[in-house]
Amino acid sequence: MQETKYRARFSADIDELIALIRAERPDVVVANQIEEAPAGRTALLEARSDALLAGSPAICHSPSTAAASSCWTPP
Repeated sequence: MQETKYRARFSADIDELIALIRAERPDVVVANQIEEAPAGRTALLEARSDALLAGSPAICHSPSTAAASSCWTPP
C-alpha cells in the first residue's frame, strides 16, 4: 500500500514528543492540526509540563472547558 501525505497527520510519536517537551520546557505548544491536539495534550501530561496547548477553539474544547483543560482560546 502506498502511503499518502495524509498519513503524517496520524503518526505522532508520543515518546518523542515527551522527550522534546522535557528537553525544551516550552511555555506553549501549538497544535496546528486538530488531529495532533490529543497527542500534544497526552505528551504534556506525561511530561508533567505546565505548558499550555494552543490552537483554535475547535482544536481544544468549548470556551467553557478551555480553562479546565489548560487550552488557550482566543478572546
